[in-house]
Amino acid sequence: MTEPAYTALWALTTRSWFGRTWTIQEIVLAGNPVVLCGNCETSWSRFEFALGFFEGSGLLSSMPLTQTNDPKYAVRGLHRRATLSMLHKRLEQGSKLTFYNCVLQSRLADATNPRDKVFAFFGLATDAGSGPDSLSINIDYHLPVEDVYTDFWVSVVTRNRNLNHLGVAVNRIYSAGGQGLPSWVPDWTMPHPEATIMCLDLPQSSVLLHTQFCASGESTYEFRSSAGRKRLIVPAIQIDKIEDLGPICTSHPVDRPEGVDEAQAEFAPPGRRLTRKWIAAAGALSRKTYPFTGEAVMDAYWQTCFGDHALMSYDNARDAFYWFYNLEKWPKFMGHMILAYQYKSMAQGDDNLERRMIARTALNGSQHFRRIGRTTKGYMCQVSSRGRPGDTVFILQGACLPFVLRLKADGWELVSEAYVHGIMRGEAHDESLYELIELV
Repeated sequence: MTEPAYTALWALTTRSWFGRTWTIQEIVLAGNPVVLCGNCETSWSRFEFALGFFEGSGLLSSMPLTQTNDPKYAVRGLHRRATLSMLHKRLEQGSKLTFYNCVLQSRLADATNPRDKVFAFFGLATDAGSGPDSLSINIDYHLPVEDVYTDFWVSVVTRNRNLNHLGVAVNRIYSAGGQGLPSWVPDWTMPHPEATIMCLDLPQSSVLLHTQFCASGESTYEFRSSAGRKRLIVPAIQIDKIEDLGPICTSHPVDRPEGVDEAQAEFAPPGRRLTRKWIAAAGALSRKTYPFTGEAVMDAYWQTCFGDHALMSYDNARDAFYWFYNLEKWPKFMGHMILAYQYKSMAQGDDNLERRMIARTALNGSQHFRRIGRTTKGYMCQVSSRGRPGDTVFILQGACLPFVLRLKADGWELVSEAYVHGIMRGEAHDESLYELIELV
C-alpha cells in the first residue's frame, strides 16, 4: 500500500499522543472534540470514521511496521483510538463509566507516573469518591505504586463480592518484577497479552464478545487476606492436575507473549500441525466418549477449542469445525481447490462457506496465545500461554471461571484462567468441598 493518504493516516495513528493516559480524559470529557495536526483540522467524529474504515477495510494488514519493527506496537494506536471512541460514545449516550472499566479498557495507554494508570480516571468514573457503591479510592501520589494498585484491586473485589475479574491479574507475570505485587493483583503498567476466556478477542477488532460462565455456581466471595494483604485467602475446590498441553497458538513468529520460557513451551501457528498436536495433547482420539458429559469426545474437543465462543448455533459451529478439520486431512493443493470451489458457490448465493468462515474467525480469536490439553482425570482444558503440565485446576469461591494455580513454597501462585469442558456451568461445584488456600 503506497497511497500517500493512507500512509499518512497510518503514521498519524501511531503517534505517541494516542498512547497518553491523560488523552483519554481530554477526548472523553470534551463536548465536541476537534483534532488538530499542523494546519489541518477536523472533528473527532470524522477522524474516528476515517480510522474505523481504515481498520475495518483490511488496509491495516498492508501497512508497514513502525520503527520498532514490532507488529504488536504497530496496531496499538488503533486499539487506543477504539478505547477513546468507546468511552466517548458511552458518555454521550448517558452510560455510567465505572472506575474499573475505565482502568481496564485503558491498559494500553502510557503514563509517565504509573500511579496515573489508576488515578487519571478519577474524574471520569461515576463510582469514584465515597459512597455505598463507590470504590473510595484515595488519591495520594506519595503512596508506593504497589499500594495504589493493591488498594484499587481490593476495593473492586470487596465491592463486587466476587472474583469474576481475577483473570486480569495473570498478566502480572510478564512484567519485570511485577511492581512488587502478589500474583492476584493486576500490574496495570502491563498490557494484557491475551483476552480473558470470558471474552472472544476478534482479530484486528476492539470488540470483545462476552460469554457467561458460572463454574462456582451462584457463590459470592468476601475479601480476606493475610501478611499485610500480600496473601489472598480463598475457599477453593481442587479439580485436577494438568497432565499434558499442546503448543501455544500464535499467528506470527514474533507475536509471542513475553516472559514465556521457550524451553517450557512450543509455539505453532493455526493449521495442521497445531491441530494434530492439540488433539494428541487433549487425548481426543484415545476414546469415543467424553466421560464428564457423555458426548462424543471430538465434540468435547471442538467446544474446548472454541471456549464456548462459536458466534452461532451448536449445530452450525459443529458443522464448521468438522468441515475445516476434514479439509486439513487433504493434501494442501486439494484443500485449496475445495476452498476455491466453495468461494464460487458462496458467490452464487450459498452461505455455507460464509458461515464456516465466521466460525473460523471465532476459533482463531479463541485460540490466540492459548494451549489445549488434558488433566490426569481426562478433563479437556484450554489455558493461557503460561500454563504448564503439573499445574493444578481449581474452582475458586465467587469466580465464574476455573483457575490454574502453581504450588510455591509459601502458597499458590495465580497462573491462568481456564476453560475446562464439563465444569463451566457449575457441574463440579459443591459447597462441602471448599477448603481454604492462600494466593501469594
